[in-house]
Amino acid sequence: ITDESDTSTTQTEETDQTAQLGGTDSIDPSADKPRVFDYEEVLTQTQIDTLEEKTRAIAEKYSIGVGIITIDDYTPYGDGAYDAAEQLYNELDLGASEDGDGVALLISLDDRDFATYAHGAKAEEIFSDAVQQDLESYFLDNFGNDDWYGGFEDYVKECRVYLEKAANGKPVRASLFFPMLVVIGLSL
Repeated sequence: ITDESDTSTTQTEETDQTAQLGGTDSIDPSADKPRVFDYEEVLTQTQIDTLEEKTRAIAEKYSIGVGIITIDDYTPYGDGAYDAAEQLYNELDLGASEDGDGVALLISLDDRDFATYAHGAKAEEIFSDAVQQDLESYFLDNFGNDDWYGGFEDYVKECRVYLEKAANGKPVRASLFFPMLVVIGLSL
């Protein structure tokens, strides 16, 4: 599985696949809307319902949407999985505030590529690049074993942990330990 979370090219052209997925031009801050879009049908309906219940509770409590998207191929959306995650996040209206705050995990099953995408100032602060990278450790092992539900469940659970820490005034920041070791090592 490869990570496309760092790319920034955006494709603005709507594709046939995008049109099939639906979307909206306005932001619906409601917590009570779908946030699990399993287009590749790797989850059972019971699993989808369970994940929807968990993402709804997060949106209600923190006003941050947590989305899950499975697609077959990211190429209709741009140059990578990150482009697809960004485009679909916006089209599917996954945010949970007036600013559309939220985070989404997309997996493109054709090439087993994935990306996480954070949107909105509040979500981008909580789900920094370092946090998104840390989140990977919770779901990649599951995905490596084709345990899609286990991976998505772990992702949602850890998103809640990060949101709880931020709500308690203790947001997770990137560790300075490794960069300090590099600086010390280079100075020797």
